Amino acid sequence: MPPENPRYGPDSIVVISGREAVRRRPAMYFGPLENAVNQMAFEILDMSVNAAFAGTCDRITVVLKRDGVVSIHDNSDGISTDIREPMGVSFLELFFTELFTCGRLNFPPQVSGGFHGVGQVAVNVTSEWMEVETSWAGYYWYQSFQRGEPKAPVARQRAIEGDGDKGVRITFKPDSTVLMSLPDVTEAMLEFDWDVISKRCQEIAYQVPRLTIVLRDERTQQTYEHVFHEPNGLRGLLDDLRPTDANPLHDPIHATLDLKTSPRAKHGFVYPFQAEIAIQFTDANLGIERGYCNSVETTHGGTHMDGLRSGIVAAVNSYLPLGTPPFRRSQLPAGLLTAVSVLNPMPQFWSGIVIKLMNEELRNPIKRAVEQTVKSFARQHPDQMQRIIEHCMQQRSRRN
Repeated sequence: MPPENPRYGPDSIVVISGREAVRRRPAMYFGPLENAVNQMAFEILDMSVNAAFAGTCDRITVVLKRDGVVSIHDNSDGISTDIREPMGVSFLELFFTELFTCGRLNFPPQVSGGFHGVGQVAVNVTSEWMEVETSWAGYYWYQSFQRGEPKAPVARQRAIEGDGDKGVRITFKPDSTVLMSLPDVTEAMLEFDWDVISKRCQEIAYQVPRLTIVLRDERTQQTYEHVFHEPNGLRGLLDDLRPTDANPLHDPIHATLDLKTSPRAKHGFVYPFQAEIAIQFTDANLGIERGYCNSVETTHGGTHMDGLRSGIVAAVNSYLPLGTPPFRRSQLPAGLLTAVSVLNPMPQFWSGIVIKLMNEELRNPIKRAVEQTVKSFARQHPDQMQRIIEHCMQQRSRRN
């Protein structure tokens, strides 16, 4: 029940700064608190992945250190340290202290797996400390922060030595005073989880074939290291998804597609995006599908995955014998392995944390492209396509 004689007036309203709001409600930015420190690492990792998408980075090193510290280093072109007027501070400082400061990368179209313009600031203000080292304009630069506040302006350190001497290194320690003040948070939740971070590195490697990610654990006396590099892209993902006792019915169907969206209903706006697809039918009893947007898994599906399945159904139906009832999307046989990864400069998600892609304008272009890709495969491999059709029809007759 509400209190008796409640007093509500201007004095009841509290204005909280953006950075303080992040510290009070970190779960809004990092999701479930049991995974918050891992998500903080992902927000910084995604900055390096964005550089890899832009073609300016091909190696990332993630180091888990003692005392709850993580360091992420890439060989990108760096972050600008130029002074921004009229603020009178460097872009690097703005980038890590002011929410919605974007533009580390300058390439069209810009894609981001994290909270673009928000994630790096949210990590900084919920960290006990952060250190940033970056190459820029012929030199290496350094700036440190304490709970989101710069300890000093960015400082020039040394001259760059050769073309390969470049990159960004970000090291930080999550602030235990922020996370431990929240209900149901334990000290174990402040530890970076090797398995969780390893899974994320593997997902990224499948989607950026030219990228190498090194994950190193220095928290024990014996350092452990694993290297992630997947030159076969999503085809390699299908190989790993396929159960050991499952037999593929054909070679993987794979393509990287440069597409344009369908015009949005209200204003007809069209923009380019990229999709990579991989498809394989097997004789397994269960199918597996994976969907990603800007390198992050969409665990609840979305329009990109709907378009992929619809395109497969349309292609299969076009090769059915005359008079055979067409398949519906829900009737695709068990054992189908699919993966789709889209680079979308204007993603719309079901919630702040990436779980489901909602961009309707992606559905039909992906469907048409997948249908044409499968038909092209059928023209090149008619015997393999025949096995797919026979398998689909046999599976449907068994269910009936």
